Amino acid sequence: MDGSIVIRRRPWVFVFAALVAASAALLLHYRLRLGFVFDDWSFIIGRETGGVGDYLNPHNEHISVIPVAMFKLSLAVFGMGTAVPLQIFSLSVFLVSVVALFLYLRPLIGDPLSVAGCAVILFFGISYDDLLWIFQTGFSLSIAGGIGALLMLRREDRTGDMWACLFLTIAVMSSSMGIPLMIGVTVDLITRRRRLVRRAFVVAVPACIYLLWWLGWGHTASSDVSWGNVVASPRYVYNAFRTALSGLTGTFEYSGTWLTHLVAGAVLTSTAAYLFVKRKVPRSFLVAGAIGLSYWGLAALNAAPVLREYDAPRYQYPAGVFLLMILAGAFEGIRPRTKIVLPVTAVALLAIVVNISALNRGYEEVFDTYTVYSTAGLTAVEIARDSVPGDLDVPLGSFASVKAGDYLEAVDRYGSAAWSEDEIEESTEAGRARVDEQLIGSLPVSATPVNRIAATDCETITASEVVPEPTVTLDGSEIYLRPQRDVTVTLGRFLEGAQIRAIEAPGGETTLMNVPADRSDVPWRAGFLGTGAVKVCQ
Repeated sequence: MDGSIVIRRRPWVFVFAALVAASAALLLHYRLRLGFVFDDWSFIIGRETGGVGDYLNPHNEHISVIPVAMFKLSLAVFGMGTAVPLQIFSLSVFLVSVVALFLYLRPLIGDPLSVAGCAVILFFGISYDDLLWIFQTGFSLSIAGGIGALLMLRREDRTGDMWACLFLTIAVMSSSMGIPLMIGVTVDLITRRRRLVRRAFVVAVPACIYLLWWLGWGHTASSDVSWGNVVASPRYVYNAFRTALSGLTGTFEYSGTWLTHLVAGAVLTSTAAYLFVKRKVPRSFLVAGAIGLSYWGLAALNAAPVLREYDAPRYQYPAGVFLLMILAGAFEGIRPRTKIVLPVTAVALLAIVVNISALNRGYEEVFDTYTVYSTAGLTAVEIARDSVPGDLDVPLGSFASVKAGDYLEAVDRYGSAAWSEDEIEESTEAGRARVDEQLIGSLPVSATPVNRIAATDCETITASEVVPEPTVTLDGSEIYLRPQRDVTVTLGRFLEGAQIRAIEAPGGETTLMNVPADRSDVPWRAGFLGTGAVKVCQ
């Protein structure tokens, strides 16, 4: 058949395929520049006992069997020096989940509206965590598996049920996001009213797996469930719905104004009015509603300041997907004319533009920044590995850190995740500053009061109140300091000058500063913040 004829017959399918390709290209552009950050390290380090607990121990409250296996396989094959294989896999799973969503929506609301909704999800920058972060593959796997199960149930045959059971099991074993999807599949089976007992295994198998996991390992996870969260849950659910809707419409930049409340009110009112006039509640609406409400309800019960707020970026991708499923279920069977499709498409295009801007901010301000921060810190640990204390906490960003000894054991096992010295020099100023800063704590640089100066090569430097200039290049690991007044000694190595605060040297006393030797031949420079003369001897 001529290709042009196929395109004319299925234009929206080809538009969707082009959007998937565009999303893949854009996200690869970002992802291939990123390394391991934040919770990625909890799957790399700390799950190396060789027992089943490596796979079954909860991460926060989540079951993470498949994501942990994914990390272990990549580390075994490719090592720790590259995150590219995991980035490609993570992106592929996300794209599969959106394709599954498109296939789910098409029979309900037709191609044009399905493409418009899925197009926004493909560029859902309000949820930059899920679109850029390897660790969030668990959410993508759960959503892809859960929607895949719902698609298989539409077959109404034994083979479809078996595939549905497999897909739902994948969803449940990837993250706790599988729970609301399992609830949705249960509602789907009940409302179909056909061979319910014979088909119960579709839910029973993954439910038993999750129950056994919870009894054995999951119950040890921390929880923020409280009576206060129960009372506040209606407000949380509404705000979560409103935030997801603002992502789909591109209005989230105005989340603190009346606009998002107006949009949320309009959608709720029009949906309720349509269902009232129709005098029928579609089964697909009940299914999607069960998924969305259970997702938001469970999140509300476990809400916590900062980490688990309703507007957390990582919560928006599942919320956006579930909201599209709910709206498609409510308006099942609608096939709007061009005069409706055009404004919907316009809103989708505007939302995509706003979301891409948010995606870029998330990349620059969060993931690129913390990739540099993490890699620089770990680079310093490797340079200082001969003297760094094994129990030293190495910060990797907000709420994330590793022990230096644990990281070095991982290096011996999987190879280095650090920069070479050439890569350090090519890094940003912030990256080079971070290497110097972490080195000072990792070696560690120390200060000891002494009675006399045991060195003959001396010079006098005038301390500076603003910029530590001039600087002294260190010839060895020890340097004696005798300032007239209290000064702060600053050091620099890979960063120009000497900008990183190291020790305090009291005025009128002699201090021996020790900078242990390490695995780099690049010399240190010392500067002095304060006033007065500083006698420096090496």
